[in-house]
Amino acid sequence: MSHSWLHDPAVRSRVQSFLRNVPTGKVTPQVLSKHVNNTIFPELRINPKKPLSNRAGTHWLQNLGWRHTLVKKGVHMDGHEHVDVVQYRNAVFLLQMAKYEACMVHYEGPELRRVEPTLAEGEEEIIPLFHDESCFHANDQTNRVWLV
Repeated sequence: MSHSWLHDPAVRSRVQSFLRNVPTGKVTPQVLSKHVNNTIFPELRINPKKPLSNRAGTHWLQNLGWRHTLVKKGVHMDGHEHVDVVQYRNAVFLLQMAKYEACMVHYEGPELRRVEPTLAEGEEEIIPLFHDESCFHANDQTNRVWLV
């Protein structure tokens, strides 16, 4: 078996620490090899004969339990399910939207009967304009990512 710097406890520890801090879906062999070559090796005063290649980065990820995985429907990588985001949505956003909705036309029943808002003196009707952001990001992410 050939020598691998990944067997060095200090290197392995720093690599694992780095990977824990890379956002989900952003880990790649290229990202790993660049960080190892530009940060970890210099910090540990390691001067390898050759820099860590992207191919070796792939092997290191596999050795650490990472797998190049097909992203399935329902896997969210944009942070919208994070605790702070959910808390903000429930405590701030939804309350503000309820106030806005009181000034909006809404529709009732299967025939979608138009119901005008009851506006106070000085209030104006709010006409909401929404866009589905998912259509803008539909092809931004690859179908495969490295996950542990």
